[in-house]
Amino acid sequence: MTHNSSACPRKRTVTIHVCMHHSHFPLGPSLPGIDSIGGVRIPCAYCGVLAFRPSHAVVSSSGVIPVAPSLDTTGWFARDPSVLHRVGHLLLRLPYAGIRQPRIIYIADDCFELSKIPARRLTQVVKKSVEKLFGRQVRHVNLENYLSSRISGLSNYSNGHKNGDSKFPLLALCNAMRSLHKREFKDQHMEWINSVKPAVDARIVSDLSEDGDSDIDDCQDVRKEARSALSELLKDDGILVIPTALGCPPKLNAKQLSSEIYNSQTLRLLSLASMSGCCQVSIPLGTHDKCPISVSFIARHGGDRFLLDTQTMYTTIQEQGEILAKSSVSSKQAMNEEAAEAAKDKS
Repeated sequence: MTHNSSACPRKRTVTIHVCMHHSHFPLGPSLPGIDSIGGVRIPCAYCGVLAFRPSHAVVSSSGVIPVAPSLDTTGWFARDPSVLHRVGHLLLRLPYAGIRQPRIIYIADDCFELSKIPARRLTQVVKKSVEKLFGRQVRHVNLENYLSSRISGLSNYSNGHKNGDSKFPLLALCNAMRSLHKREFKDQHMEWINSVKPAVDARIVSDLSEDGDSDIDDCQDVRKEARSALSELLKDDGILVIPTALGCPPKLNAKQLSSEIYNSQTLRLLSLASMSGCCQVSIPLGTHDKCPISVSFIARHGGDRFLLDTQTMYTTIQEQGEILAKSSVSSKQAMNEEAAEAAKDKS
């Protein structure tokens, strides 16, 4: 199901792919959804709520119409960290076990440089929270350099075509993801689209009709290498921190929604969890320019319990976000007052 929501400020567009199989728990405090290439993470980032995309294939897809099986997961939304945690334990069928603290928390500096939100507005909150909770510093990593050294197949997708250079690893990973998504979606639904001829956006039909699909085996090779690379980096107790989205949500019916550049940029960060199959949680950090903003934590494939059990961090991060926002407002007010006094003195 696709839904255009006006829940966000400025009447911005949000697309939500809702899972129709929701007998596991009542709708209300939490809501399930299909996340192949961001169908849960982006709406939550734009609406200021929590979202969890589990590791690929760890939650049953029984009763769910597939979109792209290699990428599909059943994720869920929640406003409260404890609800997100309880729903996760229910869907993942987790027995009781002791909580493990993260040993290493990496901030992907190059990913935050891509963000249209000031990097300090996002990373400072995480740093302060880690210091408060664990008494240690975060580590910094250039993720694109790391990926380019670990995923040999990325050179095939650097410019959307095979045999390109590997200058932009995240863009290449995104291109591989889009190729895989398109190929598997066509395999699942193109026959039905051609026979039933439903009311589908003409741009989508045109894109699906284009030739030149990438070799499915090449896409799967990139997917396997991406999982191996992130598992090697994060191991059993590491967390990678990235922006969930690159900026504020676009305005309703904005031209950029049909822009190839915009779509490619939006999907670039989403490709990390989608292609590696890792689990990812999106955490709201308050607002910027009157729009919700968030960061994401990523743990290795299969590290879902570990990532869910870091829920104490979610609350602290939101608290630190409020403190930083208030201090920023106070600083701005002080600067305005000083400027006003200076103007009076000159007059």
